Amino acid sequence: MLRPGQEIGHRNRAPLATLLVPWGSGLIASHLLPSETGLTSIPLTTALLLSAGAIAWCFWGKPAQLLRLAWLFVFTLGAFLGGWIHGSLHQPDSLPVSWTGMPPRQARLIVKVNRIRFQPESGKAGSCAFSGTVVNAAPIMADRIGHELSAFLFKPADQSAMFIGSLVHGTGVLKWGKWTYFEGQTVPGRPLLEWDSGEIIETDNSQVPKTERWRAAVLSAIDSILSLNAPQELPLDAYLKSMVTGSKSYLDKASKQRFQATGLMHFLAISGFHMSILVLSLVIAGKAARVPEAFSAVAIIALSGAYVWITGASPSAQRAWIMVLFYFAAAAVKRKPNPYAALVAAACVILWLNPNQISDPGFQLSFTIVAGIIGYGTALIRQIRIRMAPDRFLTEDSTSRWIRLRTRMYRILIPPLAISWIAFWISAPLIAFHFGALPLSTFLLNPILGSLFAVSLITAYLSLALGAIGLVEVAAFVNYAAWLNLGIIHHATSWLAPVSWLRIEINPTVWGCHTATVGALAILGLFNHHHPRIKLRAFLILPGWILMALSADALFRNLVL
Repeated sequence: MLRPGQEIGHRNRAPLATLLVPWGSGLIASHLLPSETGLTSIPLTTALLLSAGAIAWCFWGKPAQLLRLAWLFVFTLGAFLGGWIHGSLHQPDSLPVSWTGMPPRQARLIVKVNRIRFQPESGKAGSCAFSGTVVNAAPIMADRIGHELSAFLFKPADQSAMFIGSLVHGTGVLKWGKWTYFEGQTVPGRPLLEWDSGEIIETDNSQVPKTERWRAAVLSAIDSILSLNAPQELPLDAYLKSMVTGSKSYLDKASKQRFQATGLMHFLAISGFHMSILVLSLVIAGKAARVPEAFSAVAIIALSGAYVWITGASPSAQRAWIMVLFYFAAAAVKRKPNPYAALVAAACVILWLNPNQISDPGFQLSFTIVAGIIGYGTALIRQIRIRMAPDRFLTEDSTSRWIRLRTRMYRILIPPLAISWIAFWISAPLIAFHFGALPLSTFLLNPILGSLFAVSLITAYLSLALGAIGLVEVAAFVNYAAWLNLGIIHHATSWLAPVSWLRIEINPTVWGCHTATVGALAILGLFNHHHPRIKLRAFLILPGWILMALSADALFRNLVL
């Protein structure tokens, strides 16, 4: 017989979780402390080693309980030290603008192009490789002026833009090589690069990698299929293409502002939301075709990995795919999948390969929200459901039809509302820190419009599958379902975006933000261990802790700074 809480808590715990939190904290400290205090790794490393040695010496020969506590301290300090050293060896060239005024991920640059090669793929897409010199830049990146750079570009849409002489005006990221070019002033929604009709400076197919040409061709086909039967008066096809490819270049300025103001921009970034829908669709298709489970698992891993590569492999997409890899690899070898262990393993793999991801807002939000949903969300949904009528209640003839219908509706609405509640609170410090405001509409709109986004994404995948096998007319007809759902989303965001009271302006410090977030993640262990014995009102610990940490941070900033 299982002890109380073991059926859920034990399943969701992962040994690597006790390593990831102090290790990630060490990575964050390695990026912050040198820039703020000038503290190098040598004194902190020495202090941590001396502390670990002192703790081990003081508790040596003590009772077993105290000895286990001492080893926990030593293990935590060691993991923190490992993260600190690992991050110190891979210092980022720049941090997001929210990180204490360091150079932002994106800043306006003007590049003088010395050499350019263009490869047209079709009338709607092309690719280009270039090298040049930065001749002008925003003040925060003035040190980049005069630097040589090269990049590979892809043009995903057919909106016109000009390439004037040897100067290219635009915004971009030197580190990642992702650029957006405009004709002299920022015009959101323009694609990565356009050429003047009939004027190709130089073409050399051998300079463009074959894999990138394949990727360009696939994105061109996606663009064509998702444009079928698109309405002309609303930018609904731009929404759908952004959802499927994760590219914001399809969106105009007004559309970006609407999604940002309502807190729905995350639906347009490739993440676990997209990956779960894709994987679920592939699982259903595999079962319908009676494909063996092992072969189906391998095919799902391969197809989802190809999708991540085609869409640019963002941190959230990498996290989702690594979780899919661990999850279905366990299923292929007949082991019970563990989503929490898969999440922690994904974080460890990504941070080990690229420690600089710890400072990326997308990485932080992606892993924090998913960890909250797995840890808090499952426990909260179960706690609410066990207080409702049992399943047999829905089939008893003695109960009125209205009561049975109401109970079914409650059971349908509880999961999205609980997940939205958890995601809102656990991501609140990070959203406020990186974006300077907390959109309350996120909690209100996620459960409702999230289902419409899901239906639109399902129809998009179905349309692409039909178009891939040559059923273009059927794919065009399927697109109508996406236009219907996206039309509702468009009008809802247009109505709610101007409502100012739905946004709370708040600017926590970097220490307040990460104290609140790391503390909220640390409390996950309490819920996983004691659930379902823990009471329902205990779930107020999460918002209480977040509000207390942010309030203390604001008070400290006003009194001291």
